[in-house]
Amino acid sequence: YDLHILKLMLQPLVENSIVHGLRNNPGFIKISILRTSDHLFITIADNGCGITPEKLSKIKLCQELGLDSSSSSGYGLVNIYERLKNYYGESSSLNISSQIDAGTTIEISLPVDKVIS
Repeated sequence: YDLHILKLMLQPLVENSIVHGLRNNPGFIKISILRTSDHLFITIADNGCGITPEKLSKIKLCQELGLDSSSSSGYGLVNIYERLKNYYGESSSLNISSQIDAGTTIEISLPVDKVIS
């Protein structure tokens, strides 16, 4: 799409899918990108072990409260969330959904006017 996003934004998410989601089990990681007139949507999904509801709640709470990355076991996710908000503003988002033994999906939404090259 000839659009540019922040460096090292997707790599930690794919790495999390490999290290935490798939571990030593076979599976897949799917990266999808969709551009609309006003947003760029990036989705990273795996069919791995998933994130426990307790851990997912803790990660989301740290995002919402703007807590320092080091205060969460999901520091990579919180760090990416902080970078998104700082660079792309409030119209950006990072949403995580997960189900045990079914996988995790991370959806990033970026305003197109901030990613146009």
